[in-house]
Amino acid sequence: PKINKINSAGLMMAVFFDDFVTNKKIIDALIEAGVFTDWFLFADNAFRIVPPLNISDAEIKTACEIIKNVLDSL
Repeated sequence: PKINKINSAGLMMAVFFDDFVTNKKIIDALIEAGVFTDWFLFADNAFRIVPPLNISDAEIKTACEIIKNVLDSL
């Protein structure tokens, strides 16, 4: 429910929230949990997911679980 919109092309994603403050809290929590991400210069209310091309299915699942847990905890 916190997510307003998701834009994607393959595994590259932009996850949009209401505002920068919400996005910053989520980004800080994700980085602390081990998921490297940042916001866009043109959209400070969205964080980006850009995994490496050689990411494994297990790593995708782990990252998704971390992201879900962070969103559920805030």
